[in-house]
Amino acid sequence: MADSPQTAPKMVTIQVDGRPVTVPDGTMVIRAALDHGAPVPYFCYHPALKPAGLCRMCLVEVEGMPKLQASCTTPVSEGMKIHTASPRVQQARQDVLEFYLLNHPLDCPICDKAGECQLQDYTFAYARQKSRFRDGEKRRYNYEDLGPKLYRDMDRCVHCLRCVRFCEEIVGDDNLSVFQRGNHTDISIFGSPVVNEYAINIAELCPVGALVSKDFLFKARVWHLKKTETICTSCATGCNVYMESKDQVVQRITPRINKEVNDHWICDFGRTNYPYINSDRRIQEASVWEDGSEIVCETSTAVERVIDRLARAAKERIGLIITPDATNEELFEFRRLAEKVLGTPHIAYGLVAPEEGKLDFLRSRDRYPNSAGVRRIAGGSGYGFNGLKIVEMAERGELDALVLVYPSSVLKSPNGAELLSRLTLAAAKVDDSIVIDYLRSAVSDSARIVVPGLAHAEKNGTMDNANGVTQKIRRAIHPSPGRMSEQEIFVGLTNAIIEKRPEVSKSSLVNKS
Repeated sequence: MADSPQTAPKMVTIQVDGRPVTVPDGTMVIRAALDHGAPVPYFCYHPALKPAGLCRMCLVEVEGMPKLQASCTTPVSEGMKIHTASPRVQQARQDVLEFYLLNHPLDCPICDKAGECQLQDYTFAYARQKSRFRDGEKRRYNYEDLGPKLYRDMDRCVHCLRCVRFCEEIVGDDNLSVFQRGNHTDISIFGSPVVNEYAINIAELCPVGALVSKDFLFKARVWHLKKTETICTSCATGCNVYMESKDQVVQRITPRINKEVNDHWICDFGRTNYPYINSDRRIQEASVWEDGSEIVCETSTAVERVIDRLARAAKERIGLIITPDATNEELFEFRRLAEKVLGTPHIAYGLVAPEEGKLDFLRSRDRYPNSAGVRRIAGGSGYGFNGLKIVEMAERGELDALVLVYPSSVLKSPNGAELLSRLTLAAAKVDDSIVIDYLRSAVSDSARIVVPGLAHAEKNGTMDNANGVTQKIRRAIHPSPGRMSEQEIFVGLTNAIIEKRPEVSKSSLVNKS
């Protein structure tokens, strides 16, 4: 039976501050106003959460209605005339803000939310210039540890309940609850700490500094951060994110809205999976083994040694393994080098097939970011994901040269520690074992030639997520001087080996598919 055609939404025409606009029937007034350039302040409203109408900051005037209306809970109707900046509305905003500021502490100089705080912005934009508050004590709460990821400073809370609503509506976790009422309202944990896999989104949602992430606490001021639009490479979902850095050090990762991929959210693992970029686990220098000892050298020198080893090895005794940590551009150049220049059939794109399916609404079981890219670009090439065949050849002494790209990432596979151990022993058995990677591992320690690579934060490229969507990764920080990207290394190897192997025709390198 054929699918019935989708009915187009009914459209209505309304006026926003005297300008006619057309929106789908049922759209909330706040959305219609914001989408058409009318600034409406809000605390409790969020496009991914159900309307709540708690904060009263979004009040607007609707002709024909005697009272101001909460725009986040008022749907549009045909012919509605809305005023977002009338004298009544401006007076209401001043009054609401005055109540919020009665109890809000002057913590801006020490608050992590300073610079991206909605209350701070609205106070400058809409509040009275002089406070009428003279006497009395502001309310005081104890600073509370909500678990391994969050702190709560209830003194700053504006009772928008975004945090509680997020846990209930998005995560399905109800251990963050509301206690008491009115001015005594307290938001705290109910029984157990907040430990769900999306907890740091709560700090992101908080419009003020009442909930803060332990990961970012006191690390940097947000106006000092450089924001780079990129994607998360911690699993196959490919969430859209901002990678935020200061002085060439990544300070935090925050979500970037893409309703087709990750909506407004990212998981906590992807959000906090960046310390390795600037850690001592990085391979900082190239090295080669000569006369039984390791010699540190320039990257270009190590690449020349790789060229020499691969150019003189018989093609049937060369094995190459890359993992789905690679970008599409790297996969293309790797395949071209292996198949059309070296001519070896012993190529693989991982040791075992990646897992499939999802852990929850966002996280993928496949921890590699580009398994779909492997299937698209290298489908039918070599042994596919079954790199254990090449490992077995190395174990039997059937290889003279073994090139391993991103071997440290095999830990992402099921039984990753066992696979890494086996790969280490295989690399030790091959005379010319070559590692190209950005993280040190037991495999790189046992290799004869080590060429430092670049982390995903240090290069540009594309990857395919689990749904086949091709997305860009962008350089957030610059690599150390003299470093080459893996793509540049593969291109350099291809060009140099062609010069050493005249039997390889340059015309054969043209992609004719």
